[in-house]
This record gives sequence, structure tokens and C-alpha cells, in this order.
Amino acid sequence: MKKFLFIFATIFILAACSSPYDDLLKEGNEAFDKGEYDQALKLYEYALDEDEDGKEAKEKIEIIDMYNELNSIDEGDWDEAFDLANDILKHDAINDKMKKEVKETLTTVETNKEEEEKLLASLDKIEKDIKNEKFEKAAKALEDFDFTVDSSEVYDRHEELGYSLEDATIAFAEKEREKEEKEAEKKRKEEEKKAAASQSKYDKYYDKAMAIESRMKDAAYDAGYMHDYSVVSYKFVSDWDNLLNEVWDVLKEDLPSDVYDELLEDQREWIQNKEAEYKEYSDKVEADTYLGFTTMNRTVYLITHYIDY
Repeated sequence: MKKFLFIFATIFILAACSSPYDDLLKEGNEAFDKGEYDQALKLYEYALDEDEDGKEAKEKIEIIDMYNELNSIDEGDWDEAFDLANDILKHDAINDKMKKEVKETLTTVETNKEEEEKLLASLDKIEKDIKNEKFEKAAKALEDFDFTVDSSEVYDRHEELGYSLEDATIAFAEKEREKEEKEAEKKRKEEEKKAAASQSKYDKYYDKAMAIESRMKDAAYDAGYMHDYSVVSYKFVSDWDNLLNEVWDVLKEDLPSDVYDELLEDQREWIQNKEAEYKEYSDKVEADTYLGFTTMNRTVYLITHYIDY
């Protein structure tokens, strides 16, 4: 009987003595419940040093790690914060203080996420305006855009649309310029065609020559040469060549044979001199400038002296 009582007393004493793991876990839980999570984390880690299979210590460490991660998430990463907050709330082991904080964070995240979606929807409308070439409306909307939440996605999208608007505006202006040039060229040709029907041959070819000369003056003015348009002659070589050939065909058909034969010899001599002079230039632009200017003078000479002879 005495032996039985001794064994029972020994078992009772052993049962009453807690292990180091249990002691550390208890201290960790006390710190956890007070919201002292850094201290609790250390105690739980010490507890695992005593018992690496400690389930409760592992769970509390996981909760604290997620909680710290939630608090370190960058402003604007609403999806990540939303998922992490919900994962924390799934744990039964969280205390009331943490549960309240996480729920408040979740509410803020949901509100900001909803606001972010509204801002992105507004940016979608601006993008649509840019595609529809409503540039003034889009520019005003981007300028007045109200960043009601701090979101990297919204900031990046807003900046991207700013660049898109700039590129689209430039492209539109270039397209309009090309359209205007084509319309102007079409109008010019129509006017030339209309005028040619009521002009004498002299007026017709003289006006053509003056039209080329006028474009030369405009080009010289644009290049900064106010009084000397000969410097841009190299740009109009083909224009004068084409007109010279047109004039020559008319002269060949209209001039008396003796006058034409004499002029033909003169023309051949002019061509030889022109080609020889052209070869003297080492610079291509200077050579073409000479070629354009001398061809212009020759064309005007033939028009004024031999058309309607």
C-alpha cells in the first residue's frame, strides 16, 4: 500500500511540473495577447528550440509573420493586402486586438480597392477619348485627375496615358498636315488645269514657270534666305527639267523649221556647256544648285522668246 502511494505521488509531482516548452509558450501567449508581437515571436521561437514539433507555437509564429507582412505591404497593393488579411482572419488563434486591427485594415483595403477600380475606369474613358481624337477633352481630364487613393497602378496608368496623348497628338497633326498638303496640291492642279483651258500657250507655260519660282521663294524663305532663292535651286531640278521638256515639245511642233533648226543647235550647245560646268563642282548640293538655276533661266528664256513665236 505504501509503495502504491509513493508511485502515485511521484506521478502527481511529475504531472504538476510543466516543461520548458510549455513555460515559453505561456509567456509567448501572454505577450501575444498584450499585442507585444515582437516579444511573443522571440518566445515562440525559443519554445520551438525546446520542442520543434510545437504546433501552437508554429501557428502563432505564422500568424505574427503574416501580420507583420500585412503591415509592411506597400500602399496601393490592395489585392495582396486583401488576400493576406483574409488569411489572418481564418486563424482561430488570433487575439481580439489583432482581429480588430486586421478587420479595420481589411475595411480600408476594400474601400481603397473599390476607389482604385473607379479611378482605373476613369482612365479607361480618357484612353477612349484619345483613341477617338478628343485630345482637348483627354488633356483636361488628365490635368484635373484627382488621385483619391495612393495606387502605383493608377499613377503608372496616368503617366502612360500622358505619353499616349502626346504621341497621338503629334501623329494627328502630321496626318492633318499631309491631308492639307494633298488637298492643296489637288486644288493647285485643278486650278492649273482650269486656267490652262483659257490661256494662250505663252500664258500657260509662263504661269507654270512662275509657279515653280514661287515655290522656290517659299522654300528659300523657310530655310532662312529672305532675298536669294537660287540657293534652293537644287530642290527643283526635276521641276525645271520637266517644264523644259514640255516647252521644247511645244517649240518642236510650233516653230518654223528654220527657226527650230537654229534653236536646236543653240540648245545642244547650252546642254554641253551645262554638263561641263556641272562637272566642275565637287559638292553635290552646289552642283545641283547650279543645275537647277541654269535650267530655270533656260526654260524662262525659251518661254519668253519662242512660245507663241
